[in-house]
Amino acid sequence: MWARGTLPPGSTPGKILLDIFRDSIIIRNMKTLIIHHLEPMWEGGYSRAGTCFEDLCVKVGEHITSNDYDQIILTRFESHQLDEPEYDYLAVPYIQVKEYGYGWELDGFLDDDETEKVDEIRQRIENGEVYETRFGTKLAEGGSHSQVVIIDEWMERLPKQNVFICGAFDGECVEDLETALSAINVNFQRVEELIV
Repeated sequence: MWARGTLPPGSTPGKILLDIFRDSIIIRNMKTLIIHHLEPMWEGGYSRAGTCFEDLCVKVGEHITSNDYDQIILTRFESHQLDEPEYDYLAVPYIQVKEYGYGWELDGFLDDDETEKVDEIRQRIENGEVYETRFGTKLAEGGSHSQVVIIDEWMERLPKQNVFICGAFDGECVEDLETALSAINVNFQRVEELIV
């Protein structure tokens, strides 16, 4: 910790002001694309939908090129990195990679004390409350795919932005994303041609 009246290590007044400005003003007007769970591991599902991972990557790359996004967020099922060559189409400096799973059950997030009150907690969530566990995980009611959805910190910065979503699969992981965003009043538009 630093002494009162001093700046954090590596910081300057300009950096602090820039952070405040970015978080309070620029974020309100940002155009954001969320590419949700577009992963090579889902090739069987892409094939059943009449497409393949490579074709989707090309289409997403063309979409990014023809649109003026300020921010691109790629959610990955089991990673928070772009370490596979398949993601070369996303070689843009402003991409953020976020790990985001699916298929959650409420019980998996509760400690022993909360487990004793699982019915009460479940009712609160079903009534539209975003419930924060003792571990700090925020949960909202899920859809047909997951009992609950996680409200990640990065999602809480989206309500004042112009948000567009695409990815895989509609009625499953995309539903989880839509449900989580709706729970915190994020207005979003689906890029239908990029949702499988």
